[in-house]
Amino acid sequence: MDAVLALACLAAARAMVMARPRRTPDMAVAMPAALLFVITEIAPAHAVGSQLADLTPTLGFLAAALGIGDPCAAGGLFAGHDFVG
Repeated sequence: MDAVLALACLAAARAMVMARPRRTPDMAVAMPAALLFVITEIAPAHAVGSQLADLTPTLGFLAAALGIGDPCAAGGLFAGHDFVG
């Protein structure tokens, strides 16, 4: 049953990313799915905490990159380039 719930959450997150509703962040599906995993104890809270501690440097770097990217995009740095394809 855990695998079915995990696959359903993965499918919902994937559909959200593919559909790209206007101004809706990917986290709108990913965070509730992650909370559901902790609430239903598919992923124990202590394991989640341990993984977050291990990923803190990576998450910090990604947050900084996103924080720098938005002002650059607003300033027109990426204008005229189709990075998404």
